[in-house]
Amino acid sequence: MDKIITLLKSILHSPGQPQVIGSSQPIIAAPGDDVILPCHLEPAVDARGLTVEWSRPDLKPDPSDRWSWVRYVHLYRDRRDDLDMKIPSYIRRTTLFTDDMKHGNISLKVMNITSEDEGRFKCFIPNLKSTVKFSFVQLVVDPNLFTTEMPLDPRNVRTPGPGEKLSRSNCLKTRKT
Repeated sequence: MDKIITLLKSILHSPGQPQVIGSSQPIIAAPGDDVILPCHLEPAVDARGLTVEWSRPDLKPDPSDRWSWVRYVHLYRDRRDDLDMKIPSYIRRTTLFTDDMKHGNISLKVMNITSEDEGRFKCFIPNLKSTVKFSFVQLVVDPNLFTTEMPLDPRNVRTPGPGEKLSRSNCLKTRKT
């Protein structure tokens, strides 16, 4: 379905108009990770004066809450974050890179990922003067993934010996065995 949407966007897009671009590949994270859901405007346009909505279209509204259908993972409007319409489980867990918005970066950082975060996220700029106002980013939460960037227990940390070298590749996500 996402491939069909991408194809339609490319057909309908007018050259010179900014368009919302997300990741064509899923973002894979381990529980407890902080992740960046990439999304930007191309060509780069200052997004600080625009409304930026990050939502979860695959989440069902709460039938007991008549306002739950208008909740967001993150909502930025009037040059500030709007916390009033945020899904409660995302309060204090999401942020935009507000300094980079002037360059069209509307990526969302989600902290302390849980299995409930898995699914499709929609990045949408409703008042963008373009035919391509949104993009989807898929988040996959893999419990078999871990990262050494997670907080470590100081009792288990070992200082390398004088002849040992650490490489950055040792700090990337690795499957548990």
